[in-house]
Order: sequence, then C-alpha cells, then structure tokens
Amino acid sequence: MMSSTSKVSPLARPSLGPPSLALALPMVVLTLPVGASPLGLAVSPVGLNAYVANNGSGSVSVVDGGTFTVATALAPLPCPAEVAVAPDNAHLYVADIATNAVTVVQRDLYTVVGTVPVGNTPSGIKVDPSGLRLYVANQGSDTLSVVNTLTDSVIVTIPVGHQPTGVAVAPTGLEVYVSNKGDNTVSVISTVTQA
Repeated sequence: MMSSTSKVSPLARPSLGPPSLALALPMVVLTLPVGASPLGLAVSPVGLNAYVANNGSGSVSVVDGGTFTVATALAPLPCPAEVAVAPDNAHLYVADIATNAVTVVQRDLYTVVGTVPVGNTPSGIKVDPSGLRLYVANQGSDTLSVVNTLTDSVIVTIPVGHQPTGVAVAPTGLEVYVSNKGDNTVSVISTVTQA
C-alpha cells in the first residue's frame, strides 16, 4: 500500500518538452525528500517510476516520473540496500542486508510475494534482460547468487572477488559483471557456463 506522499510545486518542475538541438549541460532540476539513508535506486523499464531503497528508514520510496511525487511503497523492511525492477515491470526485488535475503514484491499492489535467502550482505542486484534471472552480489560472502525468478529460488552460487558490491548484466544477457571493492577487481561471469 502506498502512503506518505510528498508533492513538488508545479513551478519547480522542469519542462519536459522536446530536447533542444543545442548540447545542454546536465544539472540538478529537483531534489526530492525520500526515506533515511537512501542507498539503492532503480528506474522502471519504461521510466514511469524510480524506486529508492531507504536503508535507514527500512522502506522503499516510489518517485512518480510524471508528477515527481514521492510515496512510500514498502515498509517496514529491516535494512533495504538495493532495488531492481523486472523488465516487464511486474516485480521489484529488494536486497536486504539485515536478513541476507531478497524480498520479491508485486509491483502493481506493492505487496510482498516472496523472500529468497541469498549470501551475506547482499548489496548489488540486477535482473537480466529476459527477466528470468536475478543476480545478487553478496558482499559478506564473496559470492554471486543466481536466482530463478519463476521459482524465486537460488539455482547457483558463484564465488567472485572480495567484497562484491556492484552487478551489471550485458544487454545480450550473456555476461554478468561484478565489481569487487575488497580486491579492486571485476569478475566476468558467462551466463552460459555460470562460471
């Protein structure tokens, strides 16, 4: 259930008209209040909403991309650190560092529909382009959990470098990249061989 909505004055909202042919420099056009200690951020595939994992307040905020209003979609969660959105926009996946699990959320109703235990301190999380696999970097156990999103279960756990924090999936879905802050490396995983 959505709650705690904040609105932005229409006068403060930037024009969303067609882009100019002149090259514009990026700049901050709005600053929106969300929960305490926001860590993770994901944008829906069609750009309608942004989702913010608020670690300090144990919640996930939703920023409406059309109105720039902010609402709290999920609370309480122990310590959400990162969020990912399925390519079909049907589910959110929230990595929680206190429970060492990923919370599966039905996006249209913002209801929890499952929990997937993963490694220690899940910090990076991404869904592959097909929406069938979820990749979770477990900072505390130096592993990458591969989750089947149809069954919400871990199908394989892959050792990676020390203290993995970030995950990126190639547009083809054939490789997964994991950044390892503890040993200054990047692990490249083939999704064909899972190694």
